[in-house]
Amino acid sequence: MAQARLGHAFAEAMSLKPLDIPTLVPALVDGLWSVAAPADRLEHIHCRSGPTGVDLTFFFLPAPEPCQHRATRICRAVIATLAPFHTWCINPPPDGVPGHPSLN
Repeated sequence: MAQARLGHAFAEAMSLKPLDIPTLVPALVDGLWSVAAPADRLEHIHCRSGPTGVDLTFFFLPAPEPCQHRATRICRAVIATLAPFHTWCINPPPDGVPGHPSLN
C-alpha cells in the first residue's frame, strides 16, 4: 500500500528473495541504512520476513524522485556492495506500487 500523508511518502516497494532469510534480516536493515544517501530522504524501513522472501516498506520524506526509484536504488546498492546479499534479487510487485501515482 502506498500513501502520501503529512508530507511523508510511504511505499511498499519490493521483496527480496534470499536463501537464509531470518538470520540476515538485521544485517539487511543495517545495510539498507548504510547505503542510503541523505538525498534519498529515507525516514524509516519496515522489514517483514516470510518463507519466500523479505517484504520491505520504505518511508521517505518528499523529494523530486519517486519513492519506488529511491527504494530500488537502495536495494540494488545493498545487493552490489554487501557480500551476504550478492545472490539476492529484487522482485517488485507485479502491478507497481498501489496508491499515490508518483510511486509508480
